[in-house]
Amino acid sequence: MVKARKFTDEFKREAVKLCQQPGAVVAQIARDLGLDQTVLGVECNSSAVV
Repeated sequence: MVKARKFTDEFKREAVKLCQQPGAVVAQIARDLGLDQTVLGVECNSSAVV
């Protein structure tokens, strides 16, 4: 069984900020951070400002 990684709130906030930049590509940001793009996409969508 694979143990889930835990990320700090600061890491999550910074990752979401990267996703919110104009022209940002979630898949590329996820690769750069060593994350699965689905994980980052869910975090960015749940943190979206309406």
